[in-house]
Amino acid sequence: MARILIVDDDPSIRSMLRLKFELDGHAVAEAGDAQSAVSIYDETGPDLVLLDLGLHGKSGAWTLRQLRYRGPTPVLVMTGYEAADVLDEVKALGASGFIPKPFDPDELDLAVESALGRARRISLV
Repeated sequence: MARILIVDDDPSIRSMLRLKFELDGHAVAEAGDAQSAVSIYDETGPDLVLLDLGLHGKSGAWTLRQLRYRGPTPVLVMTGYEAADVLDEVKALGASGFIPKPFDPDELDLAVESALGRARRISLV
């Protein structure tokens, strides 16, 4: 079981992802904006963050920078923007991967399991 923080300003996406990951046996926390995401991250110490890049107010890029200052927790960036437009930027900011919206359930599962697996291997070293 992993602790997953979902950061998206769309409550329906947060709800759908929460249900999916809770059914998979994970503990889930949610944030609808950047400031809440940073606070919840500090409180819960998640194993993985799913971060929408297009947040209202402070951006997903700002949030990613804040999370990188706090530690090595994998952050998978979710966005509806074209991958070519944002992949280099989010990698440079320290994202562990990229998940395009709308989600392909199999790609989402693969990205999450891959990020969690890498994090587990790193923590064993």
